[in-house]
Amino acid sequence: MTVGERIKAIRTESGLNLHQFAQKLGLTQGAISLFENDKNGVSNRTITSICREFNVNENWLRYEEGEMHSPENEEEELGRLVKRLFASRLASFRRALVTALLRFDPDGPEWAVVEKIFADVTAEWEAQKAKESQPDSSG
Repeated sequence: MTVGERIKAIRTESGLNLHQFAQKLGLTQGAISLFENDKNGVSNRTITSICREFNVNENWLRYEEGEMHSPENEEEELGRLVKRLFASRLASFRRALVTALLRFDPDGPEWAVVEKIFADVTAEWEAQKAKESQPDSSG
């Protein structure tokens, strides 16, 4: 696979069209198209930008060595997930819920309530999953 093909794989996996991908990198749609078709070389600066913006392993992008994505630590994963969540619809329930949770005092009593709700929901979900996996005995 060429560098251009790897760039296209990153863009496709990200669910972005040429224009959207180019915007995230501060480039033109035409430049991305030329890269993807291996008609132009990719600068070190562009490779660095792609790796940073899309959490791509630079050795994979340059030489197809290792995995496509760099391993994330917990903080990086959380940041990426929050960024993705907040990029969604402005008035979504998910966004409002996370915003409300983030406003809680880290040592406040609200977290005990949230932990109880989470434990109850998890237990109910696991019970439902176990029930669905049991064979039907009505036959």
